[in-house]
Amino acid sequence: MVYVSKKSESSFLVYSSDNHNSTPDGTPGSIQFINIQVIPIRSRIKWFFVRIRSEDFKTLEEHIGHPIQIADNVKLQRSRTERFIEVFRDQVSQNPVYRGYSSAELAEDVCAGCLVNPPDVKLTKCCEDSNDIVNCTSCQCRPMWCVDCMAKWYESRQPQNDTTIWLSSKCTCPLCRQLFCILDVCPLENSDLAKTN
Repeated sequence: MVYVSKKSESSFLVYSSDNHNSTPDGTPGSIQFINIQVIPIRSRIKWFFVRIRSEDFKTLEEHIGHPIQIADNVKLQRSRTERFIEVFRDQVSQNPVYRGYSSAELAEDVCAGCLVNPPDVKLTKCCEDSNDIVNCTSCQCRPMWCVDCMAKWYESRQPQNDTTIWLSSKCTCPLCRQLFCILDVCPLENSDLAKTN
């Protein structure tokens, strides 16, 4: 049986979750499924349930266009991307502060990735060269990215089957394609990231 309800005429409630130690494709790792009750406003339409992976929750919420309620007893597992952004942000906040741009120069700018947050990082070579690997290069682009979007870009360019090497890997600038590592992502002076430095 197929149940249908207009999203604008329904409320949504995450009422339970369950965790599994292996993913559907057999790769090791933890996966969480959440159960969502769809409650139509019209009384003649019966309520029903939807089951999704917790990592798809934000996408569903964005598609619906309004917040989905979460029962107090349900704790959503953060996605791999959310966990990586947190680690990336922590590392960037420990990197040297870039002082080449003032907050006034970037006051009207927004991140090229999300178009919401102000740019708060600059790619500038800070790591040391090594004879064993391809070395990072200096990016000449002006600050255009917030740390969260830079983290998402960085993550998307890493081998998805081996998360253990992500922090020690390299990536290219989204614009000029110069090579950088996480040590080259510097918080801008006067940004919230620089204040935690």
